[in-house]
Amino acid sequence: MSDGSGGGVQITADALIHLRARSPLARRLAIESPYDRLFLTEAGAGLAKMALSLDPVYEQFNLVRYAWFTRRMSQHAARYGQVVVLGAGYDTRSIALPELRAGKCRVFELDYPDVLSAKRRVLGDNGVALPEGLRYVPCDLNADDPGSRLAAAGFDASAPAAAVMEGVFFFLGGERAAALLEPASLGLARGSALTFDAWTETRTRTLNEKIMRKTGHRLFGDAPLGDGAEEAAAALRRKGYGDVTVVALDEIARQYGVDAIADPMRNSWLVIDARLD
Repeated sequence: MSDGSGGGVQITADALIHLRARSPLARRLAIESPYDRLFLTEAGAGLAKMALSLDPVYEQFNLVRYAWFTRRMSQHAARYGQVVVLGAGYDTRSIALPELRAGKCRVFELDYPDVLSAKRRVLGDNGVALPEGLRYVPCDLNADDPGSRLAAAGFDASAPAAAVMEGVFFFLGGERAAALLEPASLGLARGSALTFDAWTETRTRTLNEKIMRKTGHRLFGDAPLGDGAEEAAAALRRKGYGDVTVVALDEIARQYGVDAIADPMRNSWLVIDARLD
C-alpha cells in the first residue's frame, strides 16, 4: 500500500504500523510483525511525524501498549473461546500470534468495511491465508450496532468472550464511546472480559487543543470516563463490571524498562482490564 485515506482511526493505524516497522524500540521490545511492512503508507508516516511533534511519549507509549496488549490477547485466546477485536484496522496479530491463529478460539475483527476489504486484499495479494477461525465484521463503531453485526457473523452471546479495543476508544464520540462499554452493546455474557485503553479528560482536551492549533479541527472524542483511574473504575463498575483494574501507561512503560521520557500529563493514559460479573 502506497498511500492511505479515510477517517482518523484507519490512518492512525497506519501511523502505528510505521512506528513498529521503523522504531529501534520496537525491535528492542520484539514486537515486529512479519506483515506490518505490507501496510506501510505515506499517510501513516506523515501522521506519525505530526503525532511525535505533539506528544513526547507518542512513540514509547504506543509501542509499550502494543507489547502489553499482545501479551493480553494471547492470554485471552487461551482462556476464551471467542475474542472480539474492536477497531482492528490493519493489525495482523490474529494471524501472527500462535494462540490466535491456532483455531482454538474464534476471532472477530470489527472495523470500517473499506478497511477490512483493503486488509483482506493486501494479505491475499501477498499469499497470506486467513485462519479458519477469523471473521472480518464490517462495522462503523460510531454509527452501527456492533452487537447485531457480531451476531450475524456467528458470535455466541451466551458464551463468555474477551473484547479488546486498543487505540480506538478516544476516537469515538463521547456518548458512543460510553454506550460501547455497556455489556449489551457487544452481547457480552457473564464472565466476559473487556480490555481497552482510554484517556482522561485532561489528556483528551490538551491534545485536541494542540491539534486544533495545527490543523483547525479536533481529532478525539470527549472522554466519558472522567479524569483519573478511580473515576474510570467506578464508571465501569456501574455498568456491571466487577473485577476492574486500571493502570497508567506510565507504570506499564516502567515495567518494560522504558522510562527515559516522562509524560508531562502524568497518569492520563489508562489501560483497563474489566471482567463482567
